[in-house]
Amino acid sequence: HFTLLKVYRDWEGTNHSQHWCNENFVQYRSMTRARDIKEQIEHLTELVEVDRSSDPHNINAIRKSIAAGYFFNAARLNKNGSYRTVKSPHTVEIHPMSAMFKKAAQVVIYNELVGVVRIFESKLGTYTPTSGKLYPGRLVVKREFQ
Repeated sequence: HFTLLKVYRDWEGTNHSQHWCNENFVQYRSMTRARDIKEQIEHLTELVEVDRSSDPHNINAIRKSIAAGYFFNAARLNKNGSYRTVKSPHTVEIHPMSAMFKKAAQVVIYNELVGVVRIFESKLGTYTPTSGKLYPGRLVVKREFQ
């Protein structure tokens, strides 16, 4: 998740350059869609008068937002090293090409599941179980992420 955020911020720093996307093998159309979604969220927060004065580089706040937004994409570590999804009871594994493959995080939040012969988690981040308790339908954060 943070790699994708860094790519977006780097692209934003080039004034949304299509040339930058070509040089860095990033799909320009995907970046413009992300920008459109960001602008829509900013507009909605203005309409409901949400205070947006927080630090945009606050890692803990970003992690909390991702965990809250992707609650149904959470999976817990099983004793055998696989993960069990929260939303529906499926056993999944981290894709062998993922940088997270050899890490045994207690809880992961994934963006997508990729099915081959086995179902793998792709594009994910790690979250500690002390960062929040998982309940069906909501995430209650008890402490800051570490």
